[in-house]
Amino acid sequence: MASNVFALRDKSNELLDSKAERLAKVFDSESFERTVQFVRKEKWDSVLVNTEKLLQQLKKQPLLDYVHYYRAEAFHKKGILKYALKEFDQVRQDFEFYTMVRFNKGGIFLSQEKYNQALKVFKSIDTSSQKKIKTIRIDALFQNTGICYLHLGDYIQSEKYLLRAIQKIREKKIIARSLPPTWI
Repeated sequence: MASNVFALRDKSNELLDSKAERLAKVFDSESFERTVQFVRKEKWDSVLVNTEKLLQQLKKQPLLDYVHYYRAEAFHKKGILKYALKEFDQVRQDFEFYTMVRFNKGGIFLSQEKYNQALKVFKSIDTSSQKKIKTIRIDALFQNTGICYLHLGDYIQSEKYLLRAIQKIREKKIIARSLPPTWI
């Protein structure tokens, strides 16, 4: 099975978490700020408890998208995929990090061996928008798409996407080698 089916807590999540922390201060929500800290520490049970309370308290839409996203991530990390998908479905499509929602939903479908559904989600991600794809690993998107095609028996498309994934990885290595060590 694919190792990159869920966005790892990395630079992408740092963007999301930093924005969430700023919103917590704007809306003066200690509970929401605490939730972000639990997420950063990967304390998934605490995330679920805190976000359940937040769902009952919050009426401000910008924060609700983050709450549903974090609940989905916590359910996924705990292996409760049905509820992870339900929470991802609660996130509005105009959420700034909706590309991460799509990527993660596709990853769940891939892990459930629902290759057609996963493929549909992965293919719906606009890779031409730098702003949108900065929140996911594009190489992982291409790899997961290639894996779907592989399992569906479309070896030509599978090879195409897997080679694109390799190319993106090589590009990242070239860029990383050209940066001063303090930038990496």
